[in-house]
Amino acid sequence: LLIYFFEKNNYRAFLVTAIAVMLIKENMPLIIMTFGVYALFVKSKNKIKWGVVPMVMGVATFYFLVTVLIPHFSNSKSYTYTFLYHEYGKTFPEMVLSMIQHPTAVLAKISSPRQIHFLNELFAPLLYLPLMGMNILFLSSSHFLQHLLSSNSFEQTINRHYTASLVPFIFAAFVQTLGWLRQHLKLFRFNFILLLLVVMSLLNFQANLPRFYSCFAVKRDNLNDERWKMIKLIPSKQPVLADIDFLAVLSTRRNLFSFHKIYSDAYQAPYSKVKLPDSLQYMLLDFHNGWL
Repeated sequence: LLIYFFEKNNYRAFLVTAIAVMLIKENMPLIIMTFGVYALFVKSKNKIKWGVVPMVMGVATFYFLVTVLIPHFSNSKSYTYTFLYHEYGKTFPEMVLSMIQHPTAVLAKISSPRQIHFLNELFAPLLYLPLMGMNILFLSSSHFLQHLLSSNSFEQTINRHYTASLVPFIFAAFVQTLGWLRQHLKLFRFNFILLLLVVMSLLNFQANLPRFYSCFAVKRDNLNDERWKMIKLIPSKQPVLADIDFLAVLSTRRNLFSFHKIYSDAYQAPYSKVKLPDSLQYMLLDFHNGWL
């Protein structure tokens, strides 16, 4: 919708969509910021409206969320996930400055084998055709950098939810490229490319199916009724510490604590130490959980 309203010069609808997008997740305002940067180069008029306003709105919202709102509600002095980028600095300004001052280090990280493999997973099924739509991919450049520069390997694989914000832009760039190819190639050559795309997608689907299936949270036993009984035994207003598989069904509770953030050393940095309330009486763990 952002891309559509941007192309149609429907500013009011674009702003409404931008606000909705920023409510999704704390990193989404960066998308609005890149739309503003893009507008400064492609909009022939109203650059303040299309360029500066989205840039300021995106940067200000992102900064407020990660430095004020989220730390406040997580009882932390700083945004927890900055530790994924501590090789560049301790704070967001330090990180940005470090990346600007050391571009070779950034390029080395982006071109490492794991990152290249991740990019292949994203683009190979579409014969790398979305790379011809770099103008659209630029709109998600902040999120590509988030993935490629992170020390969290889960952000560099397609079998996690993290790539959800990249997919719409890859798809839109792909569609734009197909439109260009249809205009500049003879029908036979264009149809041949479409056939290759279908074959490549099917081959990738077949190759990745076992890996995707292993990620599905499907319990291969008959204990689900017992799990629900245990969940219902916990009073609705009581705080509870639970492992990953139970977080979704308990997520409407005001005081819910994730077991992996208590147990795993990776989350025990001094600035992000989770404090459990004295009133905590319930812990719900399933030792069939593969992570445990």
